[in-house]
Amino acid sequence: MKKNIIEYDLLRVIVTLLVILGHCTYYKIEEPNNYNHYILLASGGLSNFYKFAQIITTIIYLFHMPLYMALSGALLKYKENTTGGYTSYKSLVGDKAKKLLFPFITVLILYAVPIKYVSGFYSKSDNIFMDILVDEVFIQKGFYLWFLPTLFCIFLVNYTLEKHSSIKTRYKLAAMFVLSCIYNIFPLNILNLIAKHIFWFYLGYCFEDYRERFNNRINNKYKYLLVFGIFFVIFCLIYASIESTEKFNIYFVIKKILGQLCAAFGCSCVYCLSFYLSKTKLVETKIFKLLRKNTFGMYLYSDPWNYVVLAVSVQLLGAAVFTTDLGSAIMYFSRIIITGGVSLAISMILKKFKVKYIC
Repeated sequence: MKKNIIEYDLLRVIVTLLVILGHCTYYKIEEPNNYNHYILLASGGLSNFYKFAQIITTIIYLFHMPLYMALSGALLKYKENTTGGYTSYKSLVGDKAKKLLFPFITVLILYAVPIKYVSGFYSKSDNIFMDILVDEVFIQKGFYLWFLPTLFCIFLVNYTLEKHSSIKTRYKLAAMFVLSCIYNIFPLNILNLIAKHIFWFYLGYCFEDYRERFNNRINNKYKYLLVFGIFFVIFCLIYASIESTEKFNIYFVIKKILGQLCAAFGCSCVYCLSFYLSKTKLVETKIFKLLRKNTFGMYLYSDPWNYVVLAVSVQLLGAAVFTTDLGSAIMYFSRIIITGGVSLAISMILKKFKVKYIC
């Protein structure tokens, strides 16, 4: 019988909040036709608060999507261990199409695109229909729901490797790790995304079999969180010290490997934190229970409101809002409150009316 794994529930809440936080710092909106670059309007220079928030966002981006993918893989393995999992491609595709592709298309057409249109996102587009169809549906360029079709494809690849391959786990992990380091060699962005994230999905998939053993090792031993945190900081500092390059050389390889190490220790920190918090009264609070029920809805409905907040702020306050610490701070926290609050409210309303798959 399946039961909720509290540390996974906490992990899902934390990573969803990290996604929302990570989406609340960008001022550069340029997909697909250089629509709006609000930073260019800030002739007085960017504020120190904005620069600090950007650093925080960069750190979050080092591990939050690997963590999301690893959690998805772990939950799949848990399902297989408790209920037997999927028995055929038909059952897998049918279930994941409803849970991933249906919300992707529905939210894109009925929610994200209309809000982005009202915000002026497509104001410089020569052909809105083609921009949406090509850039956001097929190419997945800069569209926040890329996670859904990518995860759908990863589920299919994982099923094929597990059911129709005799390759040992360590070899699959090694091959996926290499792919995650050279993912941008593929001509299509969807292939790049699959190659970039399948390693973390499969790592989480494998981790589930060792979760209870790992939990016993770290139980009441907070030094593990400290050690993982120290290594995370060290590797982040080394990572930041190496200049990014698209040219394939030794620095390119080192940068990619360091990025993966940052992700590994970042994920480890958050998992340990989730496990320790699962032993506290936090999991009994109303706010946690509310967030736990609405993480998917918050992911689906939060990001588009960033475009609205940016557009309205510039119209009402001018570009100077980006140049002062106070203005940048108000902008940042307003985006967090508005995007998080609106998405939570929408998810709660849909659940109240028992709408399936899109909340």
